[in-house]
Amino acid sequence: TAAAEEGRLSTVSVVIPVFNAGDDLEQSLAAIAASDYPLHECIVVDDGSTDGRAGEIARSHGARLLTMERQGGPALARNRGAEYATGEILFFTDADVVLHPDAIGKAARAFAEYPDVSAIFGSYDETPGHPSLLSRYRNLYHHWNHQVGSEEASTFWTGCGAVRRSVFLELGAFSSDYARPSIVALEFVSRLHSAGHRSRLVKEIQGTHLTSGTRGGRLRNAL
Repeated sequence: TAAAEEGRLSTVSVVIPVFNAGDDLEQSLAAIAASDYPLHECIVVDDGSTDGRAGEIARSHGARLLTMERQGGPALARNRGAEYATGEILFFTDADVVLHPDAIGKAARAFAEYPDVSAIFGSYDETPGHPSLLSRYRNLYHHWNHQVGSEEASTFWTGCGAVRRSVFLELGAFSSDYARPSIVALEFVSRLHSAGHRSRLVKEIQGTHLTSGTRGGRLRNAL
């Protein structure tokens, strides 16, 4: 039965780093709450926000809020969330990403289907939320780049990606030595592969990117 199938799948902790996310975080958490997979927990890590909204928004959606003592960037915020998480799978996403309802479940099922894979990731979808031409181009290029990529992956993406928590902690989490998120992810997956683990692209795992691809170079860094 479906219930029995769900019982064999891993528990999932969603981890979201946040800095002044506001309405984006509201939409992101609403989507997670609407997931068709029974979520173990959702952890929001406030990385020095000044708008004062993260706590209220997190509580309204039943998420746990952790606060960084000082701003350290998304890598350290994700590491803090992973440290406190208790799920078998860490699902990382961003505060400006609205996950599709089946994204978390597809990740959990992929881990069950591929027990020798330690990291799984997806992509932005083909309906970016920001109306600017440049933003739409960059979002759609990200989507296309992943959709034509090899499923036996040599990379990873923290905007919509999951790792077995035991492996994540074994490898020492994300490095804080790099400013660009893309470099952080590549350095992590390099260590993951060097340790004999595999990563896999699951093209059906998707989320909508809400903000402009030019804001702080966020999308450029994600490619």
